[in-house]
Amino acid sequence: MALVIPAYKLAYTPIPKVACTSIKRAWYALANGRPFDRRSLRGRLARGSIHRVYRSAGFDPAQMARLKDYWKVAVVRDPASRILSAYSSKVLKRDFLTAHAGDRGGIFGGLRARMRGDGSLPADLPLRPSADEFVTRLDEYRTAFGVIRSHTHPISYYLGADLSAFDAIYRIDQIDDMASEVSARSGQRFRVPNSNASSDVLKVTVNDLSPKAFATLMARLAPDYDLLAEFYPRPARTADMNQTGT
Repeated sequence: MALVIPAYKLAYTPIPKVACTSIKRAWYALANGRPFDRRSLRGRLARGSIHRVYRSAGFDPAQMARLKDYWKVAVVRDPASRILSAYSSKVLKRDFLTAHAGDRGGIFGGLRARMRGDGSLPADLPLRPSADEFVTRLDEYRTAFGVIRSHTHPISYYLGADLSAFDAIYRIDQIDDMASEVSARSGQRFRVPNSNASSDVLKVTVNDLSPKAFATLMARLAPDYDLLAEFYPRPARTADMNQTGT
């Protein structure tokens, strides 16, 4: 669902793990004339999270039809990089799964499960999985933890079955171009800071996956790569390229 600024006829559709925190903060500042402040009344009501002010929701064709006079934009990212960024951020950097190990049971387990997933945590599901384990058992992590599910929905969940609803799509490395266009259309300075970047130490790529995990990920992401064919080719692992002599 798009975040709109009626004063400037702008509509941005956020996708988790695609610079969404940074862009939402910039969008808030443009819409409200001031930066998002966790200490403000609105910030406190949102428990300090810009994501409680601006939700990343699924594509709404009815809303898009109502926004025919708006400039509608989205930013996209290589699908494999997006999934592995979710792993780096939620598992390696924040240790989210271990922090919520109580979801396996206990007095508050059911409540946590409803908040974050349906509570279906197989006893053998690692809470500090390797990248291979995360990729090959992603459906189980998506079922158990709502935050994993929302960060790994297919791109089409947010953008629709095709990209025809949008006036502009930018790759994540083109954010400065997107910011320049928003500035020109609004007549206001629009700058996107890097609010939520993962450490290079925690960066995981397709080259870190086993052949089985890589194949599993590519099968899952085939529709995403079809949708974003104009922007991202399917990746090839360095090891596989060396083996084929390419």
